[in-house]
Amino acid sequence: MPEQLLNRPTTQISLDNLEELTEFATEYVLTRPIYKSRNTSIVTAVHPEFPGVVAVKFSTELERLENEAKAGELTAETPEVVDILDTCIDTTTNLGYVVTPYTFSDLHKGLQDLRTLKSRTTVARDMARGLSAIHRENLVHRDVKPENVFLSGGGGKPAVLGDLGIVCENGHPTNMYSDKELGVLPYPDVTASGKTKLTPNWASPEQYNVGSITAKSDIFNLGLLISYIIMGVNPYDKAFKSVIYASVPERKRHAIDHLYVVDEVENYAEYLPKIALDHQRKAIRDLLGKCLSVDPTDRPDIDETIFALDSALSKV
Repeated sequence: MPEQLLNRPTTQISLDNLEELTEFATEYVLTRPIYKSRNTSIVTAVHPEFPGVVAVKFSTELERLENEAKAGELTAETPEVVDILDTCIDTTTNLGYVVTPYTFSDLHKGLQDLRTLKSRTTVARDMARGLSAIHRENLVHRDVKPENVFLSGGGGKPAVLGDLGIVCENGHPTNMYSDKELGVLPYPDVTASGKTKLTPNWASPEQYNVGSITAKSDIFNLGLLISYIIMGVNPYDKAFKSVIYASVPERKRHAIDHLYVVDEVENYAEYLPKIALDHQRKAIRDLLGKCLSVDPTDRPDIDETIFALDSALSKV
């Protein structure tokens, strides 16, 4: 993974100004902004060497872009992982970009178009295959969620797992926040703007505890994603409580702003809807009963997960 880059100058290029971005990425014809946050702007574009429309993600978080580019290079031969077409990192302006094929729909927007159990299970299996390629490189994705699943729109092409920006090495320690009054608290990685890199109800429990992040963390996330795809629910949504401030002095509350306390359960499959299931859905629910275990050692590995999804598909 790339080393942290320090002492960079403040960017002089506005992420809101399409003309300035065009001058920065001179090889691209930028057409339409499609996403904007404090540190990132994604714009559709065309380039003579790339077929069709591409998405150019501009960002001032250069380490994250470097992370994404390196992980993309390692998984370049995997159709279920986003293809990184081009990368630019410019430390003089503190701005860079990565270029990927443009996909019209992520899973949040396109789930309703997946109208059969077979099509939904196929997307789940595609995500498992994408994670398999990442895990083979001894990496953990850490950010498996609907917004990072891009649908092909048919034609036999697989769904694609994207946004490799917070990929880490298998066994990466969870970040700790040390405070004299509060003791040592798990503190999720934060971006340059101070926001957590994790999506609270799409992150495995161990990422909020002292320990390490392993491939089994992705298995938990994949279990949440499969629940959402097949059953239409994320069991975390019911399980999460708000941040607890009761025993924390007000002046110290910033220390736990990104921490989430969950109910003390052993398996989040308990929060799946209690509905009658046909044979195929029962097989998937049995898989979720393993993936959503709080104890990472009780979760299956990615090959077992793919096998279970392939078996479910064979019965649809």
